[in-house]
Amino acid sequence: RSAHGGTLCGRNGAPGAQGGAGGAFARGRRGLGGTLVSGKVAVSTGHHPAGLIFWQLAICCIVLAAPALARAGAAARAPRRGALTLWLGVALLGTLIPNAVSYVAFRHLPAGVVAIVIATVPMIAVVIAALFRAEPPPSGARILGVALGGGAMALLLGPEASLPSPEAWPFVVLLLLTPLCYGSEGVFVRLRAPAAGAAAADPVVALFAASVIGLLALAPVLALRPETRV
Repeated sequence: RSAHGGTLCGRNGAPGAQGGAGGAFARGRRGLGGTLVSGKVAVSTGHHPAGLIFWQLAICCIVLAAPALARAGAAARAPRRGALTLWLGVALLGTLIPNAVSYVAFRHLPAGVVAIVIATVPMIAVVIAALFRAEPPPSGARILGVALGGGAMALLLGPEASLPSPEAWPFVVLLLLTPLCYGSEGVFVRLRAPAAGAAAADPVVALFAASVIGLLALAPVLALRPETRV
């Protein structure tokens, strides 16, 4: 779910130069609606988030293994410390934390509400980029856009609008960790990609390496807790 290149800063509108990697990444994120529906169906059948994420990463590794190894070159044989840091950050901020939070929220929130919350990624990315000075200060128009977007989200998520009950609000707050992670990931990649090197920061290589790290992190959990297996 996370593919970044040296010129790519964020996902789904996060700040960053618009290169080929960014365009490919934006096209990949257009399947968000389908993944939300499939995620809702998956958790409604009782599957544990850890097992779902494990198989998601396993499929990603199988699909990307050959092209990633072909593009990695020396980065695969002897990765820099900066590359390992980049891949670990992408694994945590791009898959493990946001996906786990999303699957938990799916059990208690409609898919439409989840989509509204995740759509705040660009707004959060602008704020985080400004805080960490990852790009020039945002213009007044962008600040106004962030404020209006946040207000619109609050109206759409009101108890009388989209939420099934007021008791669902804690899960909306929990779900906000997902766009926060995605927005932070974009800024993290923007800042850490130069130290990782161009090969390690290649979108396909970074996604494959992050998926492998995620698998290694989840394997002990599934081994020790059979109830998490899918």
